[in-house]
Amino acid sequence: MNNKIIFSFLLLIFVKQFSYSQQMPAISPNELAYHTLKAKGYLAAIDTLLKTDSLYIKSPYKSVYFQMVSTYYSFVGNRSKADEFYDRMFDINIKDKVVKKLDSVDIPVNVSPFSAKDFIIQKAKEGEKVIMINEAHYKSHHRILTNSVLKELYEQGFRYLALEALADDSLLVQRKYPLVMKSGFYTNEPMYGNMIREALKLGYTLIGYDYDGVCDFNSASPNYCKNVREIGQAKNLQQIILQDKNAKILVHAGYGHIRETPEGDWLKMADIFKILTGINPLTIDQTSLSEKSNLLFENPYTDYFIQKFQFKEPIILLNQDKTVWTSPKRKGYDAQVVFPRDINGALQVLLPSYQKFMIPKKHLKKGNFIQFFATSETAEAVPINQIVVEDTQKDVMVFLPKGEFNVKVTESAKISTTYSFTAKIE
Repeated sequence: MNNKIIFSFLLLIFVKQFSYSQQMPAISPNELAYHTLKAKGYLAAIDTLLKTDSLYIKSPYKSVYFQMVSTYYSFVGNRSKADEFYDRMFDINIKDKVVKKLDSVDIPVNVSPFSAKDFIIQKAKEGEKVIMINEAHYKSHHRILTNSVLKELYEQGFRYLALEALADDSLLVQRKYPLVMKSGFYTNEPMYGNMIREALKLGYTLIGYDYDGVCDFNSASPNYCKNVREIGQAKNLQQIILQDKNAKILVHAGYGHIRETPEGDWLKMADIFKILTGINPLTIDQTSLSEKSNLLFENPYTDYFIQKFQFKEPIILLNQDKTVWTSPKRKGYDAQVVFPRDINGALQVLLPSYQKFMIPKKHLKKGNFIQFFATSETAEAVPINQIVVEDTQKDVMVFLPKGEFNVKVTESAKISTTYSFTAKIE
């Protein structure tokens, strides 16, 4: 799928729902950041967006702007900034808000934590043909869970990895790694790129299934274009089944597309897929109970489970009878995942082959941008990992798979001076 067309399609759906009494900027924030990333790199894209905040936050592009800033911060490994800007979309005055607590009647009785990774693998062994896992696009660690089950699912006969974010890239299978601004949009984030690398190494067939058709917005039916997209996605996934009746498919999607029930008159891809194919997919929701920039924004079940169980890897909840517990207010999913707040710790559990790599603080300055590229890949490849130095009082820690890497250090967003060295993880 053409990534720019998909973005334009989604933007059309969003912006046309607003009054045009406010002046429309000449270029959308996603287009602005897209061209900046392509020409000058990740840091420049963030810097450009931040400099144009006054242009966008009082325009119909406001929500799109905050989504873009959040997403680009996720690209460079800054989870706290990604969370902060995403939550700013909702115009919530923190001073007027209190942390939501569960009423005693809402507290789940006799539930216990169970490894989300082991649950997915167990279900695959029990015969699931289609497994759908969603992500919040600004949370890079939502790709880690999918990455972690690729090998075991392949051993259970899964041969297709369907990715909402994958664009047309005819040489991807030959290269076996994604390129910046060539293979998709969210694929520019290192953990997404690593998920693609692992899938190709194992032998998966990658399918880009998002719908990139044209839709004329209908003000009388605001969800019309959303439904066109959901139906298009479901039909694209159906094609895999039509061409291979024995196909086992792992789908990595965004947000509520994998919900198995409509949301009012907003149809959902997973529900439509079930109708079209007769296959009831296993749906794993990582978004409803995800952590936020502030407890004020979180689902109260999230912190409740984190405090109660003190787990070190993403979990699902089981009732006493071993059925899966799901939030009573977020129906439509087979299971909901809760991550620990220590994301690096979760990464170590899920991807044990990844090793810590430390860069001493004495070599670093605030704002340094550190990127790790596989020596076997070209300079246009999506980095294996990258991080912006925020705290010069401690050494920088990143996690890397086994291999040899060129490490590129850029002075800052404003100073483009760079130096490089090599590193090896065994």
